[in-house]
Amino acid sequence: MKKVWAGIGVLFLLAGCSSPQESRPVSQPVAVEDISAPVLERYLTGKGLPADEAKLFNNSHGTDQHRSGFSPEAESQLSAVLQNRELLLKSGEARYADELQKTVEWLDRLVPPDSSGIEYAARLSAVLLPVVFTRDVDKIYLNLFTDASLAYEHSLGGRVKISQRAEDHSGRRLTVTFELPEKRYIELYVRVPSGAGHPSVVVKKVKYFAQPGSYCQIAKKWKAGDMVEISF
Repeated sequence: MKKVWAGIGVLFLLAGCSSPQESRPVSQPVAVEDISAPVLERYLTGKGLPADEAKLFNNSHGTDQHRSGFSPEAESQLSAVLQNRELLLKSGEARYADELQKTVEWLDRLVPPDSSGIEYAARLSAVLLPVVFTRDVDKIYLNLFTDASLAYEHSLGGRVKISQRAEDHSGRRLTVTFELPEKRYIELYVRVPSGAGHPSVVVKKVKYFAQPGSYCQIAKKWKAGDMVEISF
């Protein structure tokens, strides 16, 4: 068990962008349609797990806070992740997503744990998955950075798919692409990490104002193939 927990850190034209002190409207979790990051895919979907680990995953996947058998340190960390998730959903403040991102990055770096750690990895992933994106009608909030897609029905009709993909192994360069049958107005809010040194959010050579510790708003009519280029 000690091997599993070793190295785990404590988890804790221009467009508008909310300031770090402002909260955005409360939004709802969105089901992620596709996860393609190699490690997160194992723990968020159970794909690619050996049979014994898959059984543990299937038995443990969920969002209940209490799970017997976790160490006190693990219970404390899981409690912190759950608390930050609820604060993000209630307040919409970027600082809570900043804390959750630390857990995503830890899972990205995680070497496959032994069977005693798979339940904890699955539990963390199940908590994080619903808030990679959140949505308020046609307002989409990109809270956590990991290769993932969401799909939903636009309020005016038509299926919209929005995907984010990492451009390099640093996780600091991303692209967000849109797939939709016809032009639709959507407000996309991209979280800008509080520690970002020179954040850049660009659509068709137009650079949007991106303030660290806030959400950068891109409000426009999108068409199929439109792309947002993000770097931190």
